[in-house]
Amino acid sequence: MKPITRLFKKLALFSMAFIGVQFLHADKWQALVENSPFGIGPKKVSAAAPVLELCAVLQEDRLFFFSIYNTADKTSLWLPSDREAAGLKVESYEPSSHLLVLKMGDRYFRLILKQASIMLATATPAPKPPDPIGRWQRTGAGTE
Repeated sequence: MKPITRLFKKLALFSMAFIGVQFLHADKWQALVENSPFGIGPKKVSAAAPVLELCAVLQEDRLFFFSIYNTADKTSLWLPSDREAAGLKVESYEPSSHLLVLKMGDRYFRLILKQASIMLATATPAPKPPDPIGRWQRTGAGTE
């Protein structure tokens, strides 16, 4: 048998043994994931009722897409107006008032587009930059 083939077989046996040992201790790894020494555990989903926010509306031809943010589990999704996604279905939308009515199971949510408050700052004029040509000109030198 060639030395390279023997080396490959030994490496394959070692890796299979290593993987097998890892499967035997899978419960210990899971406990480490749940009780991290770094203080960051798995994401816990709250059982609280979802509080939904309408963050954005996009219209493409006659189809609307709504950006819905769930504050309970801190996730968001784009919900098309013509089909259901993540258990949410669009019941109605009024573009003039930006009022969206969603249905989740047997519950209804009335959402109004969240508006950003914009404050205009007063602009201060930028200082005038120095004139680079005037700084390098010599008065009376080289002119005759």
